[in-house]
Amino acid sequence: MKKFTIIYSPKAYGELKNLDKNIALRITDKIEIYVYKTANPFEHAKALVGIMSGLYRYRVGDYRVIFELEWRLASVYLCVGQDCSSKNV
Repeated sequence: MKKFTIIYSPKAYGELKNLDKNIALRITDKIEIYVYKTANPFEHAKALVGIMSGLYRYRVGDYRVIFELEWRLASVYLCVGQDCSSKNV
């Protein structure tokens, strides 16, 4: 049984759809590995601070996957490149 369900925000879905198919697949595969196949989904994550406190980040190449984990739910937001301020999440 999976510990979490991954939910992509509409913004993340749109960002993934606009990326090259291979890059989008690499990002979604990495999210699934980190969330479903590791004992601790925080193992590869960095906690964010300041106004983004409570959110976490995975890095996948030049992309940052911003997410929050709640009980059995992983909400995923996607930031492309360096543009990862709270107003863009």
